[in-house]
Amino acid sequence: MKLIEELYTCDLSALDRSASFREECRDLDRLKNRCTGKLLAGLDDSQKHLLRTIERCSREKTNLTERCAFSLGFRLGVRLMTESFANDE
Repeated sequence: MKLIEELYTCDLSALDRSASFREECRDLDRLKNRCTGKLLAGLDDSQKHLLRTIERCSREKTNLTERCAFSLGFRLGVRLMTESFANDE
């Protein structure tokens, strides 16, 4: 499992994203940042801390989910490749 995780975190070309994907992500980030800025302007320090904690938890969950999905997809690919070489029908 460690090798698969290293492959995931090394920013290899297998993880390259299309230009349209990157542009969509930038657009979503801009919108999120605008909305967060507006929201933060009306919050007190305690509420700001809660919002930052929610954002951190959300990022961590996304990272865990992506790592798991990558690992499962990689294993499926290896199983498919193994099966295709094993069947000489």
